[in-house]
Amino acid sequence: MPDQTFTPRWASPPGDTVRDLLRKYKISESQLSSEISASAENLENLLTGRTRITPTIADNLSHTLGGSRQFWINRDSQYLIDLEQIEASQRDWLRSLPLADMVRLGWIDVRNAAEANLATCLAFFQVKSLEEWEAVWLNLSNASATFRTSPTFQSDANAVAAWLRQGEIQAESLTCTNSWNKEQFKHVLPEIRALSREREPRKFLPQLQEMCRGCGVALVIVKAPKGCKASGAARLLTPKKALIQLSFRYLSDDHFWFTFFHEVGHLLLHKGDAFIDIEGQTDSQQETEANDYAANFLIPQEHLTRLKAARSDVKKILRLAQELKIAPGIVVGQMQHRGILARNRMNSLKRHFAWPIG
Repeated sequence: MPDQTFTPRWASPPGDTVRDLLRKYKISESQLSSEISASAENLENLLTGRTRITPTIADNLSHTLGGSRQFWINRDSQYLIDLEQIEASQRDWLRSLPLADMVRLGWIDVRNAAEANLATCLAFFQVKSLEEWEAVWLNLSNASATFRTSPTFQSDANAVAAWLRQGEIQAESLTCTNSWNKEQFKHVLPEIRALSREREPRKFLPQLQEMCRGCGVALVIVKAPKGCKASGAARLLTPKKALIQLSFRYLSDDHFWFTFFHEVGHLLLHKGDAFIDIEGQTDSQQETEANDYAANFLIPQEHLTRLKAARSDVKKILRLAQELKIAPGIVVGQMQHRGILARNRMNSLKRHFAWPIG
């Protein structure tokens, strides 16, 4: 993945140095205006960097405040270089965002990607500068949230950050009927698991979200923009509100429900912390624990012998799914994942969905 980090840069106009020297020598701005033959408006433009330092102005500043003519000319030149570097960083950042998808999905309020400027995108992320964005969002997308991603893909950190932020926005609009309660959540999980037998997302998603809200969990479905390969994320937004965010990227019931319970595992096992599944680091202890939790909750260990015995027997698969109160596609997915069944076998038992979900 290309390095998306930013080196903090600040463009300090020559006026900052002028003001420092005015304070040092106890000279007022009106005195300086008189000394360098500049109107109050022209001096303000000089101090704020809107006016360039010409050789004549440099000579006047040198005479009044010290420093050589070349010092003041160089000071102004460095300011312009710093400005260009900042503007280049801003352009690079905007280009790194999945702007076309952010517009198409209605995440930012502009007519097209070309209208998406710095202020629009900073406002979307609720930050005031690139440095603040880096501290909040790049850190989160790179190191704090756990994502289930396909090992054949890499996720762009900026696209992941946009996806995360949209998840936050959607979660903010959901009022949880109770505060985050781990024990209460555990209690309703068997009932949630049984929802997997419902075929239509438009029927099971509202029920799933309602059950989650009752335990202080905001469940949001956010389509992944270009560059974001995340399937799900889980974290605490506040001590009273947890978030499970799913992208529904694979559009099949086995992937959806396994991802959901994987994120449940993170909330229950890892104190609501946020984690990230980075390419090459998917075998972390926490990821393994979340995977094991999801697999064992969907198909408890005592049923593994029957799972192996089912193999290519459709009737046995359907019977086991009915007894466990889960969708047959989940049984097939787990058999494939455990190497009991080839990846191309029994896929007709899986349910496939289409956008828009719900």
